[in-house]
Amino acid sequence: MPMDELLTKREILGGLPAGRAHTTLFLIESKTAHLMARARQAMDVHLTEEGERRRDLAFVEAFALGREPPLHPTIQDLEHFAPLWAHLVPDNVRLRAATARALGAKYRVSYRRVPQIRRALGLDTEAVQQAYDSQYGEPLTAIYTSRETRGERLRWAQSAIAGRLEALPPFWTAFALTLTETVGVGILALPIALARMSIGAGIVLLVALGLVNVLTIAAMAESITRTGSVRYGNAFFGRVVGEYLGGLGSLVSTLANVILNVTSLLAYFIGFAVVISAATRLPVALCTGVLFIICLYFLTRGSLNSTIASALVIGGINIVLVLILSFLALTRLQPENLLPAAAPLSAGQFLDPEVLGLIFGVILLAYCGHESIGNCGQIVLRRDPGGRSLLRGAVAAQLVAIVLYCLWVVAVQGAVASEKLASYGGTALEPLAARVGPSAYALGTVYAILAIAMGSVHAALALFNIVRERLPDSKAAPRASVRSLFLRAQFLWCLLPVLLVFALAVGLLLGHNESFSAVMNLGGVLGASIFSGVFPMLLLAASRRKGDLLPSVVHRLIGHPLLLGAVYLLFLAGVWVHGLVIWQHPVERLAALVCGLLVLIMTLLTLKAGAFRRRLVVQFRQNEGNDGATFSVVAGGEAAIADAVAENSQGDMAYHAASGQVPDVASLRRLTFRIDSIPVHEVKVWAHRVEPEGTSTPLRAHLTLSTADGERCTSQDLGAGPVLASWSGEDARVELAFRSVSPSPPHTNTDKEHEL
Repeated sequence: MPMDELLTKREILGGLPAGRAHTTLFLIESKTAHLMARARQAMDVHLTEEGERRRDLAFVEAFALGREPPLHPTIQDLEHFAPLWAHLVPDNVRLRAATARALGAKYRVSYRRVPQIRRALGLDTEAVQQAYDSQYGEPLTAIYTSRETRGERLRWAQSAIAGRLEALPPFWTAFALTLTETVGVGILALPIALARMSIGAGIVLLVALGLVNVLTIAAMAESITRTGSVRYGNAFFGRVVGEYLGGLGSLVSTLANVILNVTSLLAYFIGFAVVISAATRLPVALCTGVLFIICLYFLTRGSLNSTIASALVIGGINIVLVLILSFLALTRLQPENLLPAAAPLSAGQFLDPEVLGLIFGVILLAYCGHESIGNCGQIVLRRDPGGRSLLRGAVAAQLVAIVLYCLWVVAVQGAVASEKLASYGGTALEPLAARVGPSAYALGTVYAILAIAMGSVHAALALFNIVRERLPDSKAAPRASVRSLFLRAQFLWCLLPVLLVFALAVGLLLGHNESFSAVMNLGGVLGASIFSGVFPMLLLAASRRKGDLLPSVVHRLIGHPLLLGAVYLLFLAGVWVHGLVIWQHPVERLAALVCGLLVLIMTLLTLKAGAFRRRLVVQFRQNEGNDGATFSVVAGGEAAIADAVAENSQGDMAYHAASGQVPDVASLRRLTFRIDSIPVHEVKVWAHRVEPEGTSTPLRAHLTLSTADGERCTSQDLGAGPVLASWSGEDARVELAFRSVSPSPPHTNTDKEHEL
C-alpha cells in the first residue's frame, strides 16, 4: 500500500496504528509461511534433519532481514493456520482494527469464509468495530468483498477439503496415513513372487509375515510415543535411532535406508517403464527417461511438498485403484488357477530355495511402512499425547493391509495362470491387463503415475539428501539451497546415486534382463528386514528403559524379552539364510553376509555401550499461553515418585508424586527433586516451553545434579537443550534454578519478532 494511504491525519493523531498493523500483518504472514512449509513437508518421509534445519534457517533469515518469506501465503492459508498465529495479535482494539484494514487491502476477504481470522482478530466484537469506524470513518464491513470469482470458490473448496482431511480424529489420521504409506508399489510384485507355490501356502505366508509386521509396527509406535524429540520437535528416524542406539546404530540404519531406496528406485524405474510401455507402446528406455526427468524436476525443487491432505488423497486413490483392479480380476477368475495343481512346483518343493528366494523380501517390502510412523507420530501425538490412537491406528492399518494383499493375490492369481506370472519380469499389472482388457491398462497407467512415480521421487529425494548431508561444507553452509548447489557444482555429486540407478535400469531394460520382483526382493531382504524388522525391536527395548515420556497404553507382551529376541532373530536369520543358502550370485551373497554381520556387530557394541541401561528423565514443561507448567519424572520407562519442592516469591510448594502442576511460573525461582532408591545409569534433565504448533524451545535454567549427601556431580546450563549425565547410584538430587521464566511472552510486536 502506498505511504500516502497509510499516513492519514487520522492515523497520525491516533498514534500511527497503521505502521504497527503492517508489522503485525508481516509477522502473521511470516508465521503462516513457516507453518505452510512444515505442512508441505509433513509426509516427506525422507526429509533429513539437516534439510529441516536448512529450511527453518531460510525463514529466520528472511524475517531478520525484513524480506518476504520464501513462501507467500494466500488468504486460505491465513484462515487455515489462524489458531496458530492468533497469539501474535496484540490485545489492542485500535491495532486490531488497523490490522484488519491492512489485511483487507492486501487480500480479498469474504466474511463467511474467514471465521477463524475474525476470531483471532476479534473482528466480530463491538470494540474492534467501533475502533475501526473511529479510525477510518467507515464500517469494518468495508474490508470484506461481496463477490467471489470462480477461481476463489475453487481455492476455498480445496482448502475446506484439506482442512477436513487434516482434522480427522487422531485414530483415523494414524490409520489413514499408515495404510496409504504401506500399500504402495510393493503390492505389484506379490502375485509374481507367490506364483510358484500354491495359493493356500502363499496366503499363509502373507498372513504370518503380516502379523509379525503388526508386532514391529506396534513396537515402532510405542518407541515414537516415548521419544520427546518426536513429540515436541521434528526428529527423524535416524535421530531417534541415534538417541537410543548411538552413532553406530544410526550409521547402520542409514546404510539400510540407502539399500532400501536404491533397490526401490531401481524397481520403480523398471516397473514404470514396463507398465507405461505396455499401455502406450512407447520404448521402455523413453519411459524410463520420462520418470528420470520427473525425479530431476523435484530434486531441483528440493521437496515433493507432500501435505497430509495430498498424501491421504493420493494414497486413497491408489487403494481404490487396487480394489477396482482386484474386482475386475475376479470377474475373469478361473477356479482351476487356484487349485494346488496349478502351481508350477509341487507341495513337496515348498521349501525349495529357488521358491523362497523371491518371497521373503517381497513380502517384507510390501509391509514396509514403518518410517511413516515418525511423521505420523508428530501429527497424532500432539492431539493424543498418550499414543493410544497412534498405536491402534498403525496396527489397524497393518491388519487391513493383510486383508487387501490377500484379496489382490487371490484375484490376480485366479485370473492369470501361475506359469505366466512366475516367468514374468515386470509387474503384475501387465499380465492382468492382458487378461482383463483395456480398462486395466488405463487403471494401471494411473496407478503407475500416482504410486510408482511418486515413490520414485521419494526414493530419489532420500538418496539426494543423504549425499547432500555428507558434502564437506554442508555443516559450514547450512543455508545452502538447491540453487547454490548448482553454483558450487555440487548438485551433480548429490545427483550421482540417482544417475547410476537410472543408468542401471536402462541397461537392464535394453538387455531384457529386468526383473521387477527380484529387485524388490533384494531391497526387502537387505533393507526392509533390517529397517522395519530389526530396528523396531531394538528401539522398543531401549525406549522402555530410556524413554522420555509415558504412553497411555503399554502391552507388556510386545516387549517381553523372549518375543523381542524371537522377532529380532527371525529377521536377522532371514538375511543370513539368504546369504548362505538361498542366493547363489556372489554379489548378493556377499551383500547379505556383510549386512547380517553389521547388524550383529552393531547390536553387540550398542549393548556394551549401554543402549539398554535404565535412564532417569526429569522434564519441566511450560505450554505457550499458560501461566502454569508441569513436571514429570520417568525412570526406566515407568513413572517414578519423587519429592519435589518449587520455590517462588509467594512461598514453597511441596510434591510427592511422579508428575505435578506448578501454578505460578513467572515467580518460580528453583525447582528441586529428590529421588530415592531408583537404580539408574543415566540422568536426563529437560526444561522447555512448548509453542502452539507443538514444537519446543529450551528454557533458561541452570541444572545442578548432586548425590543425596550433597556431593555435586554436574552443573550445566539447559539453554541449549536437554542435559544427559551418567549416574551410578540410586539416590539423586536434581535442582533447576530459573533465571527468568515467563508464563507467556507479552503481546507486543517486539517480543513476537524475537519469538519468530
